[in-house]
Amino acid sequence: MMEIYADDPEFSKLRAGREDIDLIGAMLEIDREIHPGLDERAVRDELRRIGDQVADALAVEPHGGVLFRQLQIVSRVLHREHGLCGDLDNYYDPRNSYLHEVLARRRGIPITLSIVYQAVAVQAGLPVYGVGAPGHFVVGCEMEGELWYVDPFALGEVLSFEECRRRIERNLGQAESLGIEHFQPASPREIMLRVLRNLKTALAGINDWPRLLLIQKRLTWLLNDELHEVRDLGLVYLRLADARAALRYLEQFNAECAVDDERQAIAPYLKTARRMLAELN
Repeated sequence: MMEIYADDPEFSKLRAGREDIDLIGAMLEIDREIHPGLDERAVRDELRRIGDQVADALAVEPHGGVLFRQLQIVSRVLHREHGLCGDLDNYYDPRNSYLHEVLARRRGIPITLSIVYQAVAVQAGLPVYGVGAPGHFVVGCEMEGELWYVDPFALGEVLSFEECRRRIERNLGQAESLGIEHFQPASPREIMLRVLRNLKTALAGINDWPRLLLIQKRLTWLLNDELHEVRDLGLVYLRLADARAALRYLEQFNAECAVDDERQAIAPYLKTARRMLAELN
């Protein structure tokens, strides 16, 4: 059986369908597996320190309870004073998906920067939530009749719904394609799956199969009813020349998949895994 991740309480809660997830804890569970020896306390202390600075700034700077101005203050502390920004030069660098690397390098992609923004804003008393819009992750905040969105990848620019919608549609090249339904709060499960899939793409792009295996195991464990994740796990094992494990998952996919074209597509990989295993015996 797949690892149960018994030492990962947040991922165990995700698997159980619970909503009381500590996103920072879940991110650190990924970081710890990829980078053994990670100083998790240092990461939490850094976030707490930034959150305290945000709270202090909100306490001393006039904002009249206006949410727009409060979010601008959060953005200034995070992105101007602490230098967090989007990594425009190396967007697909896997380090942009590891929380501790984002804090150390002050660079990230939209979802990791949003997780940091949410963590420090919530600590300061603002009900910020993640928004998994198509193609671009942002954060939202609604309070006392005000609704604003923040783009942490763009130095924390505070946007109205229409401004945010138009920005993302422009990035997608699809005008008038998004509605308010695309800007609802993302669940912890949705957020963590998006983090894992970003890492999957980034690690595959640099052929880092050993680390990709760790990520793919988590995806397959969380999405235990998704056959395509089972297939991908088998393909990663094949890349690592573990014929026995590759055959196990590829044969499971082949037996349970109802789409002929998809079974035919993995036939060459099944043949390779069987040949590799035969050569070992």
